[in-house]
Amino acid sequence: MSAFFSKVVLAGVLALSAFVANAADSKLAPPKITLIYPSPGGPVFDRVCPHIFKIPVEEKWILETVRRRDEFQATWEKDGPLFLKTAIEAGNRPFPYGEMQATLSVCGTWAMAMPLLINVRDYMSDSTAPYGHDLPILIFHELMHHYTMPVDAVSPLRKKYDAEPIDVKNHMHVLAFEKYVLTKLGRKIELEKLDYYYRNQTTPSYKRAWEIVDTEGYQPLVDEVRNLVK
Repeated sequence: MSAFFSKVVLAGVLALSAFVANAADSKLAPPKITLIYPSPGGPVFDRVCPHIFKIPVEEKWILETVRRRDEFQATWEKDGPLFLKTAIEAGNRPFPYGEMQATLSVCGTWAMAMPLLINVRDYMSDSTAPYGHDLPILIFHELMHHYTMPVDAVSPLRKKYDAEPIDVKNHMHVLAFEKYVLTKLGRKIELEKLDYYYRNQTTPSYKRAWEIVDTEGYQPLVDEVRNLVK
């Protein structure tokens, strides 16, 4: 084999290896998350909230969220994609969507995964609430519901705790990924804050799910997503 031909073959092998590596990286790429809050009056959900849920929504909260939407987006971009990348690599399976929109809200204090609703009431300038989730982790939490959902039907650990309320079982894998990511990235302060919140300030179902993560360890729950979901 000539030296020239050998170089051509080697170049082809290297190019193919790079293509395969890039394809693998693309497969496990985190989704693009866009936070939305329409200007000038906020979403319909916040406008009808006082009438349907009897929860007060002050005009100043709506105006502040409109004004700070870009700030909230930047806060997410600082840490959120890294959290997602770390989780997706641990799960070794793609996120189900390449892009998602998350609607911000100041109605109440709860967030949800489906529809993807992120409450920023506790991040308003006049809030005095001690909050356990920094904004990127709150959004990450809701996104992990989408990521871990396929394991629910096949999880031996979920079956082990079958007698627990549904909200406990629905959070076992989500909270395990929170603990995994913050531990993996060395985010000690955020993890201590989250640990205190789940143990002392949250609803009983979150507290119980966090206790299960402590009992079983976060790694077995993360491994179920990696090994049982195809």
